[in-house]
Amino acid sequence: MGGLEVAGRYVDKALNRTTGDIRRVAEAMVGHAEAGVHQWLNVTLLAGAALVGLGVVVAMVGSLWKKS
Repeated sequence: MGGLEVAGRYVDKALNRTTGDIRRVAEAMVGHAEAGVHQWLNVTLLAGAALVGLGVVVAMVGSLWKKS
């Protein structure tokens, strides 16, 4: 279970104690924050995959260059 899901429990408990407009505003803010965290997670995963791919290409070119 990831950190977002664990934190979600605490957020849900806090939201359950609120009512009315405050709850709606808080839910919107939490939803926006969660979407931002998911976006950053996707960006960092993509950047990591790109670095791995670049490392593989550099290793292949280096080994071919060494042979010649």
